[in-house]
Amino acid sequence: MIEAALDMGWSYVLLVHTDDDYGLEAASALKVYAKERSLCISKTINVSNDDQPDMYFKNISRIITEDPASAIIYFGQEIPGRYTLT
Repeated sequence: MIEAALDMGWSYVLLVHTDDDYGLEAASALKVYAKERSLCISKTINVSNDDQPDMYFKNISRIITEDPASAIIYFGQEIPGRYTLT
């Protein structure tokens, strides 16, 4: 994931992950590798698998539009991801 981001010329990414084991562990590992490869994670957003779809939009849309990140990296379940990134 880090190599793909760097290959695309991205220097800042926004990290979004779910609050389950998969999302938390993947985000933790990504932060380590990103630091080693000098990829800046501008913000990390933790979304709950239990939130309603409109909560994703409210909580994340403002952050995404104001953030200098070139891309969003998402780790988590399909449903929260679908509502978070659409």
